[in-house]
Amino acid sequence: MFMRALSLAVAIAGLFAANASAAVLFSTLGQSNNAPNGIFDTDYRLASDFETQGVGASITGLTLNLNNSDTVGHNFTVSLYSDAGGTVGSLLTNFSSELIAANTFGAVNKLFTGSYSLMANTKYWVVLEMLENVVSSGDQPNWSGNSGDGIDGGGSFLEVASTFAQTSSDGGASWSDASADNFLFNVIGVAAVPEPSRVVLAIAGFFVVGFRRRR
Repeated sequence: MFMRALSLAVAIAGLFAANASAAVLFSTLGQSNNAPNGIFDTDYRLASDFETQGVGASITGLTLNLNNSDTVGHNFTVSLYSDAGGTVGSLLTNFSSELIAANTFGAVNKLFTGSYSLMANTKYWVVLEMLENVVSSGDQPNWSGNSGDGIDGGGSFLEVASTFAQTSSDGGASWSDASADNFLFNVIGVAAVPEPSRVVLAIAGFFVVGFRRRR
């Protein structure tokens, strides 16, 4: 009887693992683009925050809404930072670098891949930087922004309503409020689920208790 219970527990645990597929955990991509901020050179940084809720997660990618009106293509990279009292803290991890072609006047959603394990009930900052200086004066690339707090429906995390998005012109040495409450991006990943071993033990224990009662 116990072995049957254990086998069933293992099968159910496998089902839990199989269903742990990547999903959008946070998104502001559906909001209007009414407060974009430009990046003028390699010293510029733009940052927007989000907060996890009662569960952690593993990030597999970040999607940012960007454009590039400059006459040359630009490479961008995205990093994840901790929170330091409502502003950008220390570097946690870097995501991939991605190219946006020259004269991309309409905003595009660009996926930056990587991985990082998020803690529950924790604030994080998504930081964007550009790897080349602007060539055409006045045609700087932009990260689309929105002037009102909010999160699209279906996300698992929260917008941090008490803070503005942040901007830096000195490589991240200092930060100030941007014109946007948040920049348009999403967080893609897998929300934390019970470890298979714990699921197995919990279900096996349930069946053992039931078996003893029947005896």
